[in-house]
Amino acid sequence: MRILLVHCRYRQRGGEDSVFETEVSQLSEAGQDVSLCEFSNDDIAAGSAIEKLRTGIQTVWATESVKQLRERVRSERPDVVHFHNTFPVLSPRAYRVCREEGVPVVQTLHNFRTFCAGAMLMRDGKVCEACFGGHFYQGVRYACYRQSRLASAAVVAMQYVHHGMGTFTECVDAYIALTDFAKVKCVAGGLPESHIVVKPNSLTTDPGMGAGAGDYVLFVGRLSEEKGIRTLLEAWKVLTDIPLVMAGDGPLLDYVKARAQELGHRVTVLGRVSEAEVANLMGSARLLVMPSEWYEGFPMTAVEAYARGLPIIASRIGSLAEIVHDGVSGALFPAGDCAALAATVNELISDQERLGTFRRGARQQFVDHYSAANNVAALLSIYSAVVERRAVA
Repeated sequence: MRILLVHCRYRQRGGEDSVFETEVSQLSEAGQDVSLCEFSNDDIAAGSAIEKLRTGIQTVWATESVKQLRERVRSERPDVVHFHNTFPVLSPRAYRVCREEGVPVVQTLHNFRTFCAGAMLMRDGKVCEACFGGHFYQGVRYACYRQSRLASAAVVAMQYVHHGMGTFTECVDAYIALTDFAKVKCVAGGLPESHIVVKPNSLTTDPGMGAGAGDYVLFVGRLSEEKGIRTLLEAWKVLTDIPLVMAGDGPLLDYVKARAQELGHRVTVLGRVSEAEVANLMGSARLLVMPSEWYEGFPMTAVEAYARGLPIIASRIGSLAEIVHDGVSGALFPAGDCAALAATVNELISDQERLGTFRRGARQQFVDHYSAANNVAALLSIYSAVVERRAVA
């Protein structure tokens, strides 16, 4: 199968870039005919009002980048075009171009950008669903994109234009949602339920089961409000005998360092670490804690933990309540409840037999759902289905 994978890379590398690279590698290693069409968001204009206006227009219609895509489609004639990120350099007009060229389109929904200007269904550190029902203007009202009403207006214009033209309903043959929870939210946001298939993220390389011989609980992720950092550190005020190791960077780094100093040896702050070091930390940790207070997409951290057989304690919110199987691969607690988090950590750490069962359950989750072989099979099934539907349409 000839597959054209399209992605606009972010200025700061993130999870979507990683998933794109993972699937390129997996499909290529599986013997598929894969070609790439990449754009960079480093090209986004900044500075004068005129430059920002030009970027805003590009977010909606993207004349030049779409022209490049059309040329690639015409020259390579792929069987399917699979998009990861089109924002803002490419715009949803890219779907329409592929339709005009007779090539089926698949889009992975890494976030909620088609109906949320901030893409995360979050505002002021809390869950927000104000734009459901087509009320996209709320994104401008609250300056949800880059805390700028002008920048947000460009995103909202993109939403109104392409929802109004039917781009999202008529020009995409299949959407890939990462969880059932995300699918429900995307349907509520205006995407057609019949076009959405659920497929999780995965890993290309299996690092193998870890020994879990360390004496610590691990946090890996961005140090920011939505990740439940304050709740996490409040819980550790009462967990006096359980070390916490925190790996990551973000706007709350100084706050985290100050609280860690107050808590003494109980909390170790590593800052940003390499992927290899994360794998090593996960291999030795007793538990991974994910106290998020927003609708996570599908954090690769969870997949990486399961690959190492590392059980997860997570907030019972959004997709996390689906990814972490309570009593099988970890445990759930009410989001924002530091007392419940502390009690859950203490209970598991003190029950070695149960923790061992969870370790085996976590590893089995990876084997059953998140391996490269499973992901390639799912992708090829999705591609084949859209090609067949387009052939008989």
